[in-house]
Amino acid sequence: MISLIGLPLFVWIFLLPHDQAQYWVYSKPLRLFIPSDDKATGWVRNFSKYTFLREIRRKKVLEVDFNETCSSAYDSLLHSSKKALITQKMAELQFFHDTTVVLKVDFGDDNTYGDFMWLLNLTQKFMFKHYAFFDNSFYLLGNPRPAPKTKYSDAKADPPQIYL
Repeated sequence: MISLIGLPLFVWIFLLPHDQAQYWVYSKPLRLFIPSDDKATGWVRNFSKYTFLREIRRKKVLEVDFNETCSSAYDSLLHSSKKALITQKMAELQFFHDTTVVLKVDFGDDNTYGDFMWLLNLTQKFMFKHYAFFDNSFYLLGNPRPAPKTKYSDAKADPPQIYL
């Protein structure tokens, strides 16, 4: 009786194609740091909402209220238009390397976990490095322009050739 149950189980475990297992593994986990509510004391600088707000106080804040809803057919059009606007502004921040602007997306009671994950997935697709979430608001900061690569940084110097 045990062999009748064990044989199909044995065949299923050991003869499973190995190429299907790679779809179950995520390539890179996402690490999130939660800001503290404590104010910075003295010279110690910690990741808190107060230090973050102090960092962005001289920057232009573009605020999108993602929570505004109406109970009509207009609601789905408004929600998809806001998603398109947020996607466009995220692309502008990323591709123009604008570090003087902060995109603030406000969430509320009408938003779902799917809306939050949609925004978090976009930050990963656009490869944002600096963002924060506190007080039901998601802040996105643009990445600075990468350092320019020199033309001959990877090439080895050839000895001068002298022709006589």
